[in-house]
Amino acid sequence: MLERTADAATGGPVTEHPVTESAPPGTPLDGRGLDAATVARVADGAEAPALSPVALAAMEHTRRAAERLAAEGARVYGRSTGVGAHRGLPVEEHDGAGHDLRLLLSHAGGAGAALPARQVRAMMVVRANQLLAAGSGLGPEIPTALADALRAGVHPRVPEYGSVGTGDLTALARLGLAMFGHDTWTRDRADSAGRFVDGLSPERPVPESLPLRRGDALALLSSNALTLGQAALAWHDLGVPLRAAHIVAALSLCAVDGSLEPYAPEVHAAHPHPSTARAAARVRDALGASTGGGTALLGGMPQPEAALLGGTTEPGTALLGGTVPPGRAGRRQDRVPAPVENRLPAGVENRVQDRVEKTLPARVQDPFGFRCFPQAHGPAMEAWSGLERVLSIDLNSATENPLIGWDDRTGAPVALHHGGFFTAPLTLALDQLGLAVLGTARLSAARLSALGRPGLTGLRSYLADSSSAGSGMMILEYSAASALAEIQACATPAALGHAVLSQGMEEAATFSTQAARKSLRAAEPYRLVLACELVAAVRALRLRGTAPAPGTTAGRAYLRAAAALDPDMRDRPLTDDVTTAAALLDGFAELDGDA
Repeated sequence: MLERTADAATGGPVTEHPVTESAPPGTPLDGRGLDAATVARVADGAEAPALSPVALAAMEHTRRAAERLAAEGARVYGRSTGVGAHRGLPVEEHDGAGHDLRLLLSHAGGAGAALPARQVRAMMVVRANQLLAAGSGLGPEIPTALADALRAGVHPRVPEYGSVGTGDLTALARLGLAMFGHDTWTRDRADSAGRFVDGLSPERPVPESLPLRRGDALALLSSNALTLGQAALAWHDLGVPLRAAHIVAALSLCAVDGSLEPYAPEVHAAHPHPSTARAAARVRDALGASTGGGTALLGGMPQPEAALLGGTTEPGTALLGGTVPPGRAGRRQDRVPAPVENRLPAGVENRVQDRVEKTLPARVQDPFGFRCFPQAHGPAMEAWSGLERVLSIDLNSATENPLIGWDDRTGAPVALHHGGFFTAPLTLALDQLGLAVLGTARLSAARLSALGRPGLTGLRSYLADSSSAGSGMMILEYSAASALAEIQACATPAALGHAVLSQGMEEAATFSTQAARKSLRAAEPYRLVLACELVAAVRALRLRGTAPAPGTTAGRAYLRAAAALDPDMRDRPLTDDVTTAAALLDGFAELDGDA
């Protein structure tokens, strides 16, 4: 039985890695407590955490085991033998560290464009933490150098292609060459979002090169750190639109006077999938509805009651910054007035519902986009949480092959050869998330289309103004469909892949690298699909002169959106509106967490 030295150093037992709250900034890396949120923070330019002295001491303990094995002439993969199909070839004793340098040089053969600094930084913090789990046989100077490089704002140039989910060999070889002084570091640069500008100084010195010891190369290479870093970034980036979707869907529900019956607790108690029940509850909470049934128009305000919030009382004028019909453009509001609670006269809400019932025909039930949101979005949130659970284990595990340590019964050094690098659980978690995101994104696009239908909103087709044959937000359907097609391409399961490598010695691969990369790529188009829906929902609410109650989460979100989005209802390019709406989703995700 192999001793887990990181735990033995503290006397604690080996335990499972439960999903926990995000570690607060400043929590040291110790090989056991890294989470995806911290990976994203460091990748985006935050200071690299300190390293736990206990974990560093544990690494030194296992390095002594590796040295003992070498002194005893033990046959250890990659240390005293070749690798892959050459695993049966011995490394000659007089070669010293020459084998290790050749291993790094030969394996640094990735292809394609250099990955963004953000992804490489994610790899670096993951690899540092994995090493602190103390199963590689490497010394504490390696994670220390990685942390120094992160603080200095430098990273190796890592080509995009080279991994198939059985070890990020090409990426980590480039990292090793930079650390051991055989390649140059690249300065981190700010991306389009301005990351790294404030957090890192170009004046910080580049870390000094480390001496390459015999046995260091394969121990460094034996990891899926890049794949795990990309998966952590995908978890982070998809989490924003996934959480914001509850509020966007709630606004769309308001805009069509949708029924809350599909969100009723009784419905979900009768079919008790926890994830769908939670999704329904989030929408009810956002709308301030504690029970099911009724209308989503909670606290909506018809004209002339709009004057209570500073709006105009002209007939047909859009509430809260909407435009007036042609000829009255000078009377529109440009900004949302501050909401005033509890100033609606008694009976206003009843009059709202009376007006709606007279304007639109009664619907027995809503289209799927509204009615089936919990059933589509709940599984997406569940898959997102499932990925976090997998990452909580993989980010904090010693998966190097072989695993180096001390036998806790005999006290002898041991090297256990295994397949822990075969990341099937990660691939399946990422594939599940990709499919689930596609499902909920399709319903977002369906709600967008529904908002353009007069039979659901009581407004002109595609929420056009009163001009002749106006197109309104028609083109947003096409933009959303284009983004949705990208999500669909990203949702193809990576687990369907197959490869036989290294002269048939490696007859399978997990393709977790491809799963992580496509999941990360899906985040932006999903955000844009939701942004298109948000633009349409706000437009419909303005044109109808209605809004969620200001004191609700949906009401606060609407006020933010109405303040940021251009109220001009004339036919015009909506690209800037979608960009603005996409940026609003970060705040919506925080509001959803407060609901």
